[in-house]
Amino acid sequence: EIQLTIDNVQESDIGTITCCLNNTITTANLTLDDKDTTLKFIKLLEDDDTGNIQVDSPFMLECRTNRPTYQIRWFKDNRE
Repeated sequence: EIQLTIDNVQESDIGTITCCLNNTITTANLTLDDKDTTLKFIKLLEDDDTGNIQVDSPFMLECRTNRPTYQIRWFKDNRE
């Protein structure tokens, strides 16, 4: 018996999986059983992320969601 195991399934794993032995092919379609459709932040911007910065120096802010394929939009003073 040969198995394919996907640990920590991600949205990118969704699709058609094919198993092929010689000329025999079998497929399975993987879909997401999404009981929780709520979009959530898993890393918020924090006050520690802001502070004194210097002109001509790099500066990075990080924000993550439970849906890595969703696009995060950034705004400054309510303007994108």
